[in-house]
Amino acid sequence: MTVIATRPHLRPAPVIAPEPLDTAGGVVTLPLDDEPDHDRQPVLALDFHERDAFFGPQPTASADLPSARVWAQQVSQALVEVLGAHRPVSQLVRWTTTDVYARLARGSQAVGNRHARRGRRPVVRSVHVSGDRDGLAEVTAVVVVGERVRALAFRMVGRDGRWVIDELVVG
Repeated sequence: MTVIATRPHLRPAPVIAPEPLDTAGGVVTLPLDDEPDHDRQPVLALDFHERDAFFGPQPTASADLPSARVWAQQVSQALVEVLGAHRPVSQLVRWTTTDVYARLARGSQAVGNRHARRGRRPVVRSVHVSGDRDGLAEVTAVVVVGERVRALAFRMVGRDGRWVIDELVVG
């Protein structure tokens, strides 16, 4: 059996440019024709100006959330374990805003490289929760990391049916 190799012939692809659509105030409008155009897929006119009203983070009342004190105790323990390189920061992504998560990720990388799981696990000594507005709680915690006693302060807001940390200070 003999195989003859031929060189493939390359052809340039045709240039296809879609027709520009008219946009007025963020709404896509299509011209209305008397005859339907079967060559074009129908497009739905959308307005994204009010997207936060339905699709953005939704505030949640304190009555619809778990106990702020219990949740603050548990998340304080998780925070100090992340900061002490005893827990991966990815476990806190659901419970923090993107800004807080980014700061935790940077901080845990720096601490993790220097003190990779040395010593005892950090311990939360006390947690104090105060909240005078619905869906908002401010937390201070005293924690022991190694031989040092440190302070945590963070603000929790009720968002999408859970507490979310939107501000964090480690002292």
